[in-house]
Amino acid sequence: MNLRVLIAPLAALLAPSLAAAAPILSFEFNTPGDTEGWQHNGGANGGTTGLTTVTTSGGEGVLTSTTLGPATSGDLRVLYNPDFSLPAGFDSWSAVDIRFRQLDDQGAPRDLAGADSSLHLGINAAAISINGSGFVEETPGDQEFWYTATLDISGNAANDITQIRIDPITTLRSANYELDYVRLSGVPAIPEPASLAIAGLAFVSLVTRSRCRD
Repeated sequence: MNLRVLIAPLAALLAPSLAAAAPILSFEFNTPGDTEGWQHNGGANGGTTGLTTVTTSGGEGVLTSTTLGPATSGDLRVLYNPDFSLPAGFDSWSAVDIRFRQLDDQGAPRDLAGADSSLHLGINAAAISINGSGFVEETPGDQEFWYTATLDISGNAANDITQIRIDPITTLRSANYELDYVRLSGVPAIPEPASLAIAGLAFVSLVTRSRCRD
């Protein structure tokens, strides 16, 4: 038997120790009307009320946050409040990735002005944030104005996440926005030494049997 064929199973067993971040939780908003647990939060500036729903835009589902108050009291925010823990098989969180765009008061996509927008994450009551300067225009010059952002949460081990809050509105208070996805990833657990030893013994056994057959 080819030795490379034998190495493949061992590599698969050891892969978690070398693996990069892997998906844990994803909100894709592909079902119209289903907010997947996300809620509107009016925030500051006069106690704004608003509406959060899932609609179809450009052929894909988006979470749309709409202001219902005066144009001067926007500051839309959306929250995901249910507390959730790092699942089994993962050692720590890695990152939160989002894709969104802002709409002007006529409902058309617009450039994101300024750095006032924010992505916040609550972990054990501690806020981790990046502002709009960390948001990247997906395709510069594209008038669809989709932006992406990544929040590094790799230093938070297995702590529970208590809240995700996204504030992608800057100074245009009458604006709304669309959120295409929110994705969380984590770092897979490294196998225990005993597991590695068993994997090594299994590999040796395969090699021995192969040589005996030859």
